[in-house]
Order: sequence, then structure tokens, then C-alpha cells
Amino acid sequence: MTTTMAPKRRLNCVAPYQICRQDRRYIRRQICRRGWVALALACCVAATATGCGGPSRTNVAKNEPQGAWTDAELAKVRDGDKTTLTAANATVTDDDLARLVGLVKLERLLLDDVKITDAGLAHLSTLTGLKTLRVTDQTPGHATIGDDGIASLAVLSDLEELLLRSVNATDAAAETLAKLSKLKMLNLGATQMTDAGVERLADLPNLDSLRLGGSKLTDKSLEHFAKMSKLRHLLIHDAPVTDAGLPHLLALENLESLYIDRTQVTEAGLSELAEKKPAWHIHLNDAHVAGEHGHDH
Repeated sequence: MTTTMAPKRRLNCVAPYQICRQDRRYIRRQICRRGWVALALACCVAATATGCGGPSRTNVAKNEPQGAWTDAELAKVRDGDKTTLTAANATVTDDDLARLVGLVKLERLLLDDVKITDAGLAHLSTLTGLKTLRVTDQTPGHATIGDDGIASLAVLSDLEELLLRSVNATDAAAETLAKLSKLKMLNLGATQMTDAGVERLADLPNLDSLRLGGSKLTDKSLEHFAKMSKLRHLLIHDAPVTDAGLPHLLALENLESLYIDRTQVTEAGLSELAEKKPAWHIHLNDAHVAGEHGHDH
């Protein structure tokens, strides 16, 4: 038995621009039907790429917290493409510092308003390329870093700048720091060091800038400061030093600025010093001090 094939749908119009009403309806149905098929296929492809319609796994991974620094940042440091790491506002913990172990190409580590301990600072002993370390502590009194943490820095032979304020640092910390022969800038703030500790710091051959204070420092410390021949900037604060010790500082031939805050030094004593050293920029309790004859600089 012969099967008769249904005739294909033919347009009745004789020219492309002469499409009749019936044929226009047919064309719209075909376009609509094929459009829905294409849309469905596109949705399937998108769902497969994003994990069955859910959020992309890649995006989730990127949004997961990675601590103070991302893995990508640390990889750049490891490869030498990045030599400085910064963090602030208490985002850094001891665990974050543990992630820095072995980054020998890191040169500058700047941590502001953080809260770390001696245990965290110990992780930095492997950063043998470090040249600058700045740690400001959000803890009242900066009491979380002491001699043990500073002892961890003894192996950082390339360290040139150290800002690490700690009320717990004693003469033992001075013994550690005296081994860092390349140290140029040292800012420890008010410490528990004595005159003996300052004497050890005087062994630093390249020290250019020093900020130090503490209730155990006396005029004898001023005598030790005078031995720091390359010193250009000196800030002494919160120490019971007096006018009697100021003449020792005249031996500092390269000194450019002297700041003395919250001590027993008087304006009269510093004015006499300014008269002898008119080129020095001298401040007492944040106020400029000029010589007796009004020298200014």
C-alpha cells in the first residue's frame, strides 16, 4: 500500500515582499518555537557552568575570608613580585603571622593598630630579607610584646628600620637589638630599659634615628646617647632626665633634631643647648625652643 506524504507547507506569495496574512502567522509560529528551544539550551549550558544553577564555586572561594592577606598576595611575595605587606585596624593575629613563614623576599612589613603577642612575632624569624618592620599595638600600654618577641628578631641581619613600641622591653631586648648592625632607625617608645640597656644600643654602628623613653632612664643614658656618632634624630620621652645631662649631647656632631617630651628637662636648659647648637631643631613638649638670643631654624 502506497503511503502518501503530506505536502510541505508552501508560501502562497510570489515574492519575498509579498507575504500574505496566513503565511505571516505561520512564520511567526516557527520563529517562536525555535526561539524557545534556543533559550532552553542556553539555560542548560549556564546551569552546568555554575553548578546546577547554584552560585559558582569559584565565586564562593573568592568570597571566603583568607585572613589579613589573600593567598594571591602571599604568592606574589613568594615569587618576588611584591616586597611590602601592610595591614591595619586589628585585622592581624598571630595566626596571620604564621602564614608569613618562609617569605624570604619580603622586605617591608607594616602592621598598624594590631594585637599580636610574642608568639606571633616569633614567626617573623624566618623573614631573612626583612628590612623594615613596623608594629603598633592597639592594646592599652602596648603590653603584648616583650623581650621574648624581640629575641625572635635577632636573626634578621638585614633589618634597617624597627618601630616596635613595648612597655615590656628590658635590657635583654637591648642585647638582642645591639646585634642588628644594619639598624638605622629604632623606635621603641617607653620601655623598662635602664642606662645599661642604652649603653648596649650605643654599639649600633649605623643608628641614625632613635626614639626611646622609660622611667628607668637617667642622665647617664644621655651620656650613652652621645656615643651614637651617626645619630641625626633623637627623641627622649617619659624619662626622669634633667638639664644636668644635656651637655653630653653636644658631642653629637651629626644631630639635626632633638625632641624631649615629659621629662625633667627645662626650657632654660634647652635654650642654653640651642645657643651652642643653633643649627639643631629643638623641641620641648612639642614646643620649639630657640637660643637665648633668639636664634631660629
